[in-house]
Amino acid sequence: MLSYTFSTREKILLVLLGGGLLIVAWYQFIFLNIQREIDSVDTQIAATQDQITTYQQQAIKLENMRKAVNDYEGEGRKPVVLPDFDNTQPLMAYLHSVLGSTQSYDMTFSNPGLSEDDGTVHRSGTIKYITASYEESRSVSEQIAHGPYACQVDALSIKEGRTKKKDANAASTFTTTLQVTFFENPPADKDIAAEDKTPEGQDLSALTQIKKK
Repeated sequence: MLSYTFSTREKILLVLLGGGLLIVAWYQFIFLNIQREIDSVDTQIAATQDQITTYQQQAIKLENMRKAVNDYEGEGRKPVVLPDFDNTQPLMAYLHSVLGSTQSYDMTFSNPGLSEDDGTVHRSGTIKYITASYEESRSVSEQIAHGPYACQVDALSIKEGRTKKKDANAASTFTTTLQVTFFENPPADKDIAAEDKTPEGQDLSALTQIKKK
């Protein structure tokens, strides 16, 4: 029977080889698995932090909405209820009823868009009408802005003219151009394209900017 005795150098090499194999096995089956679990936990933490940030932003918006409602109630004004999509027919019926007292009017509305800021559907348009007095122009604008449907006045101008430009005794007319945005709840079963944020005209921001010229 043959026998072999390892030399000291060979024993050292075998020990080093065995140690190297143990390190490789530890790295492959233990360290990498631990690292994967750590990466997975880090991903979950990042996702949770994003959710927390989203919830915080929603809470801030909700608080701002509550404050706005309280301010409206403090002024004796009744807050409007946000209608569900698609509110076109009731909205058009209301606008036609308000504008029916004017001398003439026309309305143009763009396709509704979903706002990334507040999550509501924005229905933006331009309303132009002619009245016989500044007071009537202001009254119509206020009925639109403070009507039963949530609305924001984006721009407003009132220009005075005459029915006959060359006749100094001709009756005055007032041409009002009103850029507005109406808001609706987003539909649950329909995709709405993102809102087109291309600005339209000069932003006068509020009815308080109406001035007779």
